[in-house]
Amino acid sequence: FGAFTEHVLLRLLAAAHACAPSREVAASAEEALELLLSISDPHRCIAVLVPVLVNEPPPTLQLAIRLQSKLVGRFSQLQLLSILPQLLPPLFEAFKNAHADVRKAVVFCLVDMYLVLGEQLTPHLATLSTAQLKLVTIYINKTTKARADRLHAPHI
Repeated sequence: FGAFTEHVLLRLLAAAHACAPSREVAASAEEALELLLSISDPHRCIAVLVPVLVNEPPPTLQLAIRLQSKLVGRFSQLQLLSILPQLLPPLFEAFKNAHADVRKAVVFCLVDMYLVLGEQLTPHLATLSTAQLKLVTIYINKTTKARADRLHAPHI
């Protein structure tokens, strides 16, 4: 199956897009995509998703960003830093998309990157507008606070 990861990933993305009017079928395709990503080499999956981010319109674009978010946590800091030059330009371009759901997915993906990289991500965000950077920072702060609260919450 590993030899066909790229092909299956692209077919499932197409199926999720084609079946978008049918929520149940689209949700099943997304579930299959998430399972595929969880068992596949994250580098191979990213190599498929980056061109999708560059070439596809919403809703496929939004789905590809969400899938990329799920993959980010599977990389070490060093691995993620090494692929940032490939990941960030299409994300920053998607951040300008007219669809709010696409921009929201970009914010969450950047937050997931921050959770892996910490402040090492900050210099790479310099090309974002002030408003975009403020939005990302707000969500980073919310997420890190929620994680800290969960860690310090009494276990019942």
